[in-house]
Amino acid sequence: MKNILILLVLSVIPLWSTAQLGTEGCEIMVGAGRISVMDIIYAAAYNRDATNTVRVYHPIFAASYKRTFSDNVLVGIGIAQHSYSGSWDNTYNNAHVSGYYDALSLCADVKGIYTPKQLRYFQLYCSGSLGMICLFNTGELYPSLYFSPLGIRVGGQHAAYVEFGLGYKGLINAGYSLRLPKHNSKK
Repeated sequence: MKNILILLVLSVIPLWSTAQLGTEGCEIMVGAGRISVMDIIYAAAYNRDATNTVRVYHPIFAASYKRTFSDNVLVGIGIAQHSYSGSWDNTYNNAHVSGYYDALSLCADVKGIYTPKQLRYFQLYCSGSLGMICLFNTGELYPSLYFSPLGIRVGGQHAAYVEFGLGYKGLINAGYSLRLPKHNSKK
């Protein structure tokens, strides 16, 4: 429980920093991905001396909230739930072994956007995240990161997105994006 509280406190920092800048407008993204770096590490570590291996890469469910930092930069937080399970026969003692992990990542996110002027409803972007991952089955905390050199968003206020990257959101992540415009309050 202490680790979860630490993750929550760390996740508030990017939101607080953008609120201090007085920026407006935000983006909410919800999606699913496949095969995170943690899945690859776990499979390699626990299946290196195995036969009859069965690996199950469960979908990665991710969400993020970002506020506008400038015209082409958004800053916020991201959260993702991911898990892996597998079973195999150990070649040393012929024992049947199974293993799993269930984890939650909380990260600070930054996203750089490029919108071609001729294509109003099309955006290219890159994004990066850095934070912590908590393994629920052991309670351990580890660094968590994500880097996407290519993301594509198609649509206006309501849009679909797909991004290709390496890290806690998976090698490919796709879903729904909602962009809330600047609030024009009259003073």
